Amino acid sequence: MSMYEKIAHECVRKKDERGEQIMIQLDGRKRQRPLEDQEFIEIAKFLPQAIINLINSLNRGSKISVLEFHGENNNCRDAGAAAITKALLDLRQRNIAAVRAVFLWRNELGDEGAKSIAALVAGMALPGQERVWVAEVHLSHNNISSAGALAIFNSARTYPRAAFGGVVPLWVRLEHNAIDLTREQMPPHCSAQARGERARGVQRTVQEHNCGVSQCCMNPVPTLHLHLVQTQDPEKVKNAAARNAGAR
Repeated sequence: MSMYEKIAHECVRKKDERGEQIMIQLDGRKRQRPLEDQEFIEIAKFLPQAIINLINSLNRGSKISVLEFHGENNNCRDAGAAAITKALLDLRQRNIAAVRAVFLWRNELGDEGAKSIAALVAGMALPGQERVWVAEVHLSHNNISSAGALAIFNSARTYPRAAFGGVVPLWVRLEHNAIDLTREQMPPHCSAQARGERARGVQRTVQEHNCGVSQCCMNPVPTLHLHLVQTQDPEKVKNAAARNAGAR
């Protein structure tokens, strides 16, 4: 077994005892060092089989498994994001597993990487199967500009999704990127200002008037929750503008 095949198999684990949710754990903080972009590409080659092996060991029959991908705090770029999303989309197209959440904050994703995540969101949103649509996308602290953000926003055009006895938007975190959109260019969204209090420093207690992954206080419910999207990195915005001007 190669090094990357071993990493792929070791990072796939049950999130709950019944195995209904599966976690792909590649968080850079939990490793000896952050993973580089090429390493994400190599790991992606073995990820589908690693997930299939775990699912088969759980004897869940034909029930679709739900995945949570953790790749935060690494050096993943556009090519790595494309490889990972392609591997995960393949599992959905084969009706093996669906992605519930993507955590790729504090990486090096640009607009092409954001577009890959957008394709993942759209690809998971099969009609009548809202229970296993993507619920949350965490892409803060990357290098995503307005073009990448708009791709993410457009991927949620079929939301809100039916869940938890109501309908909920797609939860998206995009702060500290290079997004520079006017209020008129932004899609209808909820900024999720009231989020509930943290209990024991970990889990938020979401009350009726709060917003979270599982509910929204707006009426009507919009397609997107965009908490802190207005908080962008001025230097990244400046660099993105310079790149766009140079490309013209």
